[in-house]
Amino acid sequence: MGVTYEMRGMEHKWRNPKITTKKGKLETWKGPWMVRRMWDQKEEVAVQCLKQWTHKTRKDEANPETVRALNEMKEEDALWYLLNLKWKERYVQGKGKNQIPMMGVVTTLDTFD
Repeated sequence: MGVTYEMRGMEHKWRNPKITTKKGKLETWKGPWMVRRMWDQKEEVAVQCLKQWTHKTRKDEANPETVRALNEMKEEDALWYLLNLKWKERYVQGKGKNQIPMMGVVTTLDTFD
């Protein structure tokens, strides 16, 4: 019995369908195993495991706050977040252009007179 989750974006390419051993236990260092390891371990051990799991350019995201946030998430959401942490951040560029039109709202904390 494996973990099911909805596919968001390109994560279907990362998913390895074999997540259990012949004895029915979770394979080590796979997404579902990592989610449960975050729940079972002390915070400092979980941070170290998360640093080993994440991409080398995203090590600064492996901190106690992230572990606490992962522990509060549902299993499917935590799995999705962990799979995204494993890969380098990507910035999407428009096809054949140097710019992407983006809508946004900027709010400042102070105003100038």
